[in-house]
Amino acid sequence: MDGLWEKVLALEDENPMFAAICAEVEATLNDEGQQLTLIFPHPFAMDYFKSRYADRVGRDLEKILGHHIALTFKVAAGANAASLQAATDTPVAAPPDDTTRYDEADVATPRSSPSPPSSNHMPSLIATPPLRPQFTFENFVVGQSNETAFTAATETTDWLIARCTQGHLAAPSSNPLLLIGNISHGKTHLLQSIAHALVESHAPLCIVYRGAKQFIRDFTTVAQQKNQQEWQQFHDRYYRADALLIDDIHVLGEGTKERTQQEFITILDLLPRDRALIAITSVQPLANLSLKPELMSRLGECNAVEIGQPDFFLKKKILLGKAALWGLPLTEGQAELVAERLDHDLRLCEGAIKSLLSEHRIGRKIDTAAIQRHFGKEPKLERFLTPAKIQEIVAVHYGISVDQLIRGGRRPAFVEARTAAMWLSATLLGLSSPVIARAFDKKEHTTVLYLLKKAERDIEYNRDFREAIEALHNVLNAFPKRS
Repeated sequence: MDGLWEKVLALEDENPMFAAICAEVEATLNDEGQQLTLIFPHPFAMDYFKSRYADRVGRDLEKILGHHIALTFKVAAGANAASLQAATDTPVAAPPDDTTRYDEADVATPRSSPSPPSSNHMPSLIATPPLRPQFTFENFVVGQSNETAFTAATETTDWLIARCTQGHLAAPSSNPLLLIGNISHGKTHLLQSIAHALVESHAPLCIVYRGAKQFIRDFTTVAQQKNQQEWQQFHDRYYRADALLIDDIHVLGEGTKERTQQEFITILDLLPRDRALIAITSVQPLANLSLKPELMSRLGECNAVEIGQPDFFLKKKILLGKAALWGLPLTEGQAELVAERLDHDLRLCEGAIKSLLSEHRIGRKIDTAAIQRHFGKEPKLERFLTPAKIQEIVAVHYGISVDQLIRGGRRPAFVEARTAAMWLSATLLGLSSPVIARAFDKKEHTTVLYLLKKAERDIEYNRDFREAIEALHNVLNAFPKRS
């Protein structure tokens, strides 16, 4: 079984972060060929690998060998603080004695006087509000509406951890990251997942997680006190962070003084993009934020990823996952009945399971009647593909409202979106031009015929339109058609 570890690396060759973590890993196979031991240069590299990739490598080994093999881990002899210091490429100050490691308390870890990392190699976490234990990448349910955001968040996290073991490593395009989405669409979950993953890596990092309101309080307090020591603690907290995670940046535009925004601009300017992870969330799109032009410019440099409205299938996955977690016997059919009766707020999924769990614990049967009693008889969410669903998804793709798509006049963006939606209604649902005309509030179906012919020409000669149709087709194909 020579070259077994090399075969595993070959299977994962499209994962650059995996390759970076494993660049200095040595592998030894015991004489019986039943145990593969991976030897890591640093403790935090081993711990991160175990939490992130151990199960995956186990499956790779089974795929290669055709049977299970034991996988064990250890740190190379002689791995010490000096080698750790070289790997991190930046002096990391030891925390004062009264600072708790791996703590979610509102404390700062001064780093202005460089010194070797402490012997336990633990990260320092400054978090307000405290992190929720369940807000991890492992518990994040991925669907079409949030897949891009999830990928960007994990990519930036893996990069920062890999940089601790490999030194200089080019930052991914996803850093800095701006997550945009409505309330309860998963922004905070992803932001806290980054913090959890960095803490669990045991890399010697200073991680700052703050709500924007807390940042405002931090700055206002030190500005009013005008105390040099308080200023120094504020600067140590924000200016030297390895990971800066700011939730609800839109709050800075709600009556905040310009000096507060200017301080945040200074922080963003001082944190090097090739060394620090920056992730920010906002309820509103960047164009709608009431911020200083200079701050808008800095945020414009971010990789802005929008988390869309959760669809029927994502809600169903969340409901089944929470039901399994809490021991509620919920069938797929029952989960579908609940999912189509919930609005777009994902917190309702958790509340729904809690309601049904209360019934189950007192011996009541979970059936259609119970679901309708709790969530209503009529569905609120259309699970099947309809013209209305096509209009909604096409409008989101083009960044316009459904009303603009249907009645927005002859502006090029509106016409292109309308043409795409009509073409998809005809090809995916097989609707006739009169039926499409009624769905799009048109008196004459001749308008539909004209736009369908236009769509045919544009698909052939307009690459941007063709790519938009292909992307929308892939999204809409996930919805079942009515029989």
